[in-house]
Amino acid sequence: MRALSKFVQVLPRLQPFCISAAMSAEVSRPTEFADISKITWSKFSYKLTDLVNDPHIPLQVPSQAALVQLHLTDSILPFASASSILDIACGPGTVYSTLLDSSITLNPNAPLLGNDISPSMIANLHETIASHPNDPRWTRVHAIVEDATSMTSIPSSSQSHVLSALGICNIPSSDAALLEVRRVMAPCGVFSMTSIAKAAWMTDVMGILGNFYPTRAVPFTSAKWRTKEGFAAELERNGFVDVLVEEAELRMGFASPEEIVETLWRVLPFIPSLTEGMRRDEIEGVKDAQVRFVRETYPDGILPGMALVGVAR
Repeated sequence: MRALSKFVQVLPRLQPFCISAAMSAEVSRPTEFADISKITWSKFSYKLTDLVNDPHIPLQVPSQAALVQLHLTDSILPFASASSILDIACGPGTVYSTLLDSSITLNPNAPLLGNDISPSMIANLHETIASHPNDPRWTRVHAIVEDATSMTSIPSSSQSHVLSALGICNIPSSDAALLEVRRVMAPCGVFSMTSIAKAAWMTDVMGILGNFYPTRAVPFTSAKWRTKEGFAAELERNGFVDVLVEEAELRMGFASPEEIVETLWRVLPFIPSLTEGMRRDEIEGVKDAQVRFVRETYPDGILPGMALVGVAR
């Protein structure tokens, strides 16, 4: 992945007020996704159709990671033998959408359960379910609003497959969520989760906001979930065994620099709090710099990244 240091090549062309802000602001320590409050996550919402679609890259970034996750999980405990599947922090339904579109064989009788702390996310998933009235697989998807750290609707030892795609790694109390995973997972079940280890759209593109205004630096995945060793150690520390962590390449395609910048500003959950109090001209100045940076640094129309996919028993 290209280094953010190339940003300095763009500085001479930035608007004067942006240069002044970047040079005069004091450096502060960036926050992590896990520092984002439950209240903020509960208000987070997007639809799968909100993300950038690129005809050269058929799967969106969340689905790219989910597909690797699903195949790795299937190799450990086939979904054909699933008695019940639970997707924690399911969002708008990325995992089940990816699963049902894949070549993976699924037990036709297994319930497909999901939960998310955001009512809007669950509403978006319900819309997706309703849009497939003639597909019996989608009618088996049942999703509710629920906190991953207190899944009172799920009986103990009831789930053969427990999944979390870019969810547990980002919540304020991952230990509490993993304790719940162990509670609901069947004795011979399997658990899998993913995290983002590298993402040019975050560090390189949205990172420019922090270069202008260090106190507004964008958060990123917690450090413990960004390396294979740290990821595995976290699962083992929480009582999981037979832990395997693999890397998965990610590619975010875009039609134009303007499109990808606007999309990131629209869908990322922390943008409202980070930009509170900023003037319109300040925001537009950051966006202009991001567009120039993307155009010069990623002329092929692809922002690279890497996910980590872990499975355990």
